[in-house]
Amino acid sequence: MASIGYVFKNAALGTDVIVSVGSNEVYGISFRRDLGNGFEGALGYSQANKPLGAAKDIQTWTAEVAYNLNKQYSLALGYSDSNATGVAGDSQLGLTVRYNF
Repeated sequence: MASIGYVFKNAALGTDVIVSVGSNEVYGISFRRDLGNGFEGALGYSQANKPLGAAKDIQTWTAEVAYNLNKQYSLALGYSDSNATGVAGDSQLGLTVRYNF
């Protein structure tokens, strides 16, 4: 899935709010906070409109801790869980490299 988002810096009490739109009509919101020493924590929610063959919309909750390698790259360890059926709905642990431009 590809997505694009916008970051509202320090929207509330030092927390950044990120809204995103992705392929297959996926919409999301995340809350990110600096934890100090290059680390940050984030909580997020996304919803995909009912995919073909699915009985309902897919809702996903995510939590992650990231380390900012520099101003451009971050390395994140995250956990997600959704209401999708089958393997896609199982709890998943992921490692992500992000490029910020």
